[in-house]
Amino acid sequence: ADSNAAALDKALEALQAFLEKASGTAAGRIAGTCSSNIVAKGLGARPSTAAKGVDCLMALLEVEQADKVTGALVEGYGNKVPKVVVGALDATLQLIRAFGGRVMPAQQILKAMPPLFESKDAKARDKAKEIVAELARWMGPELIRASLFEKMRDAQKEDVEKLLQEAPAGRPKPERLTRKAAANAAEATDAGDEGSGAGVAVTTAGASAAAAEEPEKVVGERLLHAAVL
Repeated sequence: ADSNAAALDKALEALQAFLEKASGTAAGRIAGTCSSNIVAKGLGARPSTAAKGVDCLMALLEVEQADKVTGALVEGYGNKVPKVVVGALDATLQLIRAFGGRVMPAQQILKAMPPLFESKDAKARDKAKEIVAELARWMGPELIRASLFEKMRDAQKEDVEKLLQEAPAGRPKPERLTRKAAANAAEATDAGDEGSGAGVAVTTAGASAAAAEEPEKVVGERLLHAAVL
């Protein structure tokens, strides 16, 4: 078992090193298979291995592979091994916190939540509620309430509401960016630096800030209302 765990660690380290330099096209060819294997074999393993698995999923998100990563995670919610289910939910929560509700496909995640509210595993139930609360921070709590609360028991609603009240004030900002988003941010900064006068810089920076601050609920409203239909 130890040798298998060590081999898995090495494989995850090699994958992360590859993804740091791989093009989006190259990463896309392996994203689906790698994500599924990470979820099934890595996220339910020892904590250090699971952390490396999450790092690889983060790297895949950076190269615009969120759909394939999310598909593998959602599949993991139905795994027969409880540790894998909890690991997949925990990874989902980490990815949303890192990249935000705009990068992670909220519709796909929300559709998968209702059955988890009734899971026999308390850890899985708690993680599902944390995910809903986190998406509410990004997308707007009123949209989550409209989409999911009718499918939740009163006690579950109270738990989610409590998590929302305990959340830090203010709109969250992503901790990490995809390569495309990072490149766009860099271009906006360069344009501001090279503009003719402070007015150009202020205008560019203001436009960039407005885009970054745009509520995810504006982007995701229609998707979220359709998420559980």
